[in-house]
Amino acid sequence: MINLSPSEEDTLYKIIEGVTGTCQTGNFKKDVLAANVERRIAGLGLKSFTEYLVSISEDDKEFDYFVGLVTIHTTYWFRENPHYQIIEEDVIKRINSSEGHVKFVFWSSACSTGQETYSLSFVLEKISQLHPRFSYEIFSSDIDNLSLQKAELGRYPIQELKTIPDAYHRFVHIHKDFFSIKDPIKRKIKFFKASLTEDLSSKFHHSIDYIFCRNVLIYFDGKTTFEIIKRFENYLSKNALLVLGHSESFDTLKAKYTLERNSCYRYQHREFREIHHQDDSVIKTFSNPQIIVLGASTGGPETLEKFLKNFPKPCPPIIVVQHINSRFCESFARRLEAVSGLQLRDTGKKTLLLPDSLYLSWGDYHLSVVEEKGLYYVAPNNEPLRNGHRASVDVLFESIARSRARSIGVLLTGMGKDGAEGLLKMKHTKKCLTMAQNKESSVVYGMPREAVDLGAVHIVGSDRYLSQLVRDYVQKKLGLLKTG
Repeated sequence: MINLSPSEEDTLYKIIEGVTGTCQTGNFKKDVLAANVERRIAGLGLKSFTEYLVSISEDDKEFDYFVGLVTIHTTYWFRENPHYQIIEEDVIKRINSSEGHVKFVFWSSACSTGQETYSLSFVLEKISQLHPRFSYEIFSSDIDNLSLQKAELGRYPIQELKTIPDAYHRFVHIHKDFFSIKDPIKRKIKFFKASLTEDLSSKFHHSIDYIFCRNVLIYFDGKTTFEIIKRFENYLSKNALLVLGHSESFDTLKAKYTLERNSCYRYQHREFREIHHQDDSVIKTFSNPQIIVLGASTGGPETLEKFLKNFPKPCPPIIVVQHINSRFCESFARRLEAVSGLQLRDTGKKTLLLPDSLYLSWGDYHLSVVEEKGLYYVAPNNEPLRNGHRASVDVLFESIARSRARSIGVLLTGMGKDGAEGLLKMKHTKKCLTMAQNKESSVVYGMPREAVDLGAVHIVGSDRYLSQLVRDYVQKKLGLLKTG
């Protein structure tokens, strides 16, 4: 068998770096890669390393084989199993906090022969069967064409079935010597060849909610690793989760991620201070808000928690309408009370609005604001559903417009159009300041977009920017609970 000379080994490592982008400095796995190539040269009956280089430059199939030789393929079913448990918990949590259909997009970024991808698909398939509102799509990539072909085929030795929990065996066809992935699952997965060092924006037609990039970054140098992590920001949705291998990490201080647990990093979506001023005179002269009203749907619970966290006092009463299953109304209200530091008030009956207080619908009823003798009250009502919801953001916002209270209205992330018309009526009073979350920071840019399209919004910005703006108005001058 041919043994590569030191200079030939150096040439080989430079080629590997150029093809894969991985770092070949030091001795990590280098002897394994060189041995793989040496065996291949002998197997082809070639006489020299030079002849082999000619072969891989002229023969595409041999080049693909070469890529397989010089990339490390260590993969098995449900590797680092806690990650799958974390994904399951996170997906179910987001389903329960959302209304309507929920779809998440996943990317297995170094899928090898597919065991990681299909392990993930089994977990997601189980969730989709228990939660009909949920669906998923998986992108799966690798730099090695031969591994991708095996992954796309979805056929594995029968011995590997023992490493898959019995609960997932219903997702495969079992044959004598092998098992295969069922077609309905395979149809939800798109395989493609890719290197992590290239721009893959054109590959994804939706933002990615979860990226698996496990046990691959260890083969890159620090600079390249950071570039890959930063490039992921172009693909990720707000609050997406990046899953690395247990032995991998990176400097979160230089990137927009926070470590949660078990090498799972939450992406902190970049903040856009995109501000659209449609009526500068109102923005410049508005002050002394008497009431603050907030509306949200899909993605709202987490957004509202951040929006109201440690809210400054004294402050006007804050009324929130969040589209949420009635079973979770009370727990969500209690959570918002704890995060904001405001006092949660009962809305099951007509209630006087008080400073430093928080008001939410605790069940299947709308909230309306009424003015009586110079004081403002919030009252429940059982009018028909509006825009498919009760409580409805439109009902609340329209009542604010009728009361002519000097108010700030904010429409946050959500599906549909609830709140847009109500925000427009608030704006028409000339006594209210209206705001909407921008597309870049919204989980779903539905309700805010409808408001913007209607011309109902004075200011458009990220949730973080709008939260700070509202706080600035509150801290500048506190309004009295009297009609102005």
